[in-house]
Amino acid sequence: IRPTRLECSTYRGGQLNRGSGVPCFSTALTFSELSHNYWEFVLAHEILHTLGFIPECSPNRADTGHVTDDPRDLMKSGLSPDDQIILDVGNNDYFDHNIEGCPDFADSVFLEPALPGAVLPVDWPAEPPEAIKPLSCDLEATARSVEQGSSAIVEFLNATGSAIQVNWINFQGERQLLTTLSPWSRGKATSFGSYPFVLADFQGNCLSTLITPDKDGRMIHR
Repeated sequence: IRPTRLECSTYRGGQLNRGSGVPCFSTALTFSELSHNYWEFVLAHEILHTLGFIPECSPNRADTGHVTDDPRDLMKSGLSPDDQIILDVGNNDYFDHNIEGCPDFADSVFLEPALPGAVLPVDWPAEPPEAIKPLSCDLEATARSVEQGSSAIVEFLNATGSAIQVNWINFQGERQLLTTLSPWSRGKATSFGSYPFVLADFQGNCLSTLITPDKDGRMIHR
């Protein structure tokens, strides 16, 4: 069981305007789990960055978050298709090292099989946010906020091709516009206790309502 998941995607097009990377059509991903090409190393490199590597306590860390002690290292700056790639050359920076108090990828819960006592990355959420189910628009007629309990963060995800409005139902039972979410975007709001919200289109027509839980949650509008 993993506390959350990390996903990667690849750009299967031509040269990107902002950089000089190799496009996927000229250096393809492998078709076999028994072999690896350039992009498998790039994905591993970027995943390690996402998990917090290279930490400042690593002795060979550069300001850019890469290592500088060996040009063969997976976490050096500027991988190329012709490189010979090795995971933490010398085991002295980020994998299976002996640096007390410094994060070690060998202890990560994202490795399989995970070692006993495996840990999450620093500042990684221990649990995914609770899923908030959309409710009927009929709820809006009688809904109003009551301030009680501790604060919680509610994340709204707009997983559609149309912009939506996120409205809080205040203490008088009236809509109060919090934010507008463009297609395929997200936003956050703070809730105290069971606050009601209304998602609406640009004409103000209700799309769904929701009641927030007493802890951090996430609502996906589809």
